[in-house]
Amino acid sequence: MRMISSPQQTGFWRGDFWLQALAVWVWGMAVGLLLWASGVDLAIQWWLFENYHQGFNDWMRVLSTLGKGGTQAGICLALGLILALWLRRWRGAPRMVLLAVPVFLAAGICNIVLKFVSGRPRPKEILMHGGDAWAWQPFSTDSLWWSFPSGHACSTWAIAVWLGLCFPRWRYALWGVAVVLSFSRFLALTPHYLGDVVAGA
Repeated sequence: MRMISSPQQTGFWRGDFWLQALAVWVWGMAVGLLLWASGVDLAIQWWLFENYHQGFNDWMRVLSTLGKGGTQAGICLALGLILALWLRRWRGAPRMVLLAVPVFLAAGICNIVLKFVSGRPRPKEILMHGGDAWAWQPFSTDSLWWSFPSGHACSTWAIAVWLGLCFPRWRYALWGVAVVLSFSRFLALTPHYLGDVVAGA
């Protein structure tokens, strides 16, 4: 039983693969924007803020730290190489795993461009500094206006999906880790809203 796939086996180069990926991206961005425009994610953030629990928040911040770009890239790539070694499928496997690096970089660049254009303030500005929740400042170089979409969620899911293509039998576990790391970004209160996380993912 093979546990490592090549892009050809997973249909990576087929046209319908890219159409499905585009559909997921469009729907994810649409849901993220809807949560933002409707104020639902702001209401969720206020509820979390009013029911703040220090211990829970501390755990979410630890998970959030694990989701930082360099950390998650190192963990995911190390995990991928360990799986490749463990399964003794070196032919093609390391190349597939290492291709996660350009995938990670491409996702990061796209995410920064979207942040730069959207100019949404982070929850910290609203919850702790009394800022205007509906203000926006596109093309700002200040990261306080880079809330939408979540970079952690974007890069985590980019790597998790890619490694899921490499190791299809592990994909649900990888996606589960991506869900936990992504959601920690809004459950930790100040880094992101739920809509940011959904759009980033």
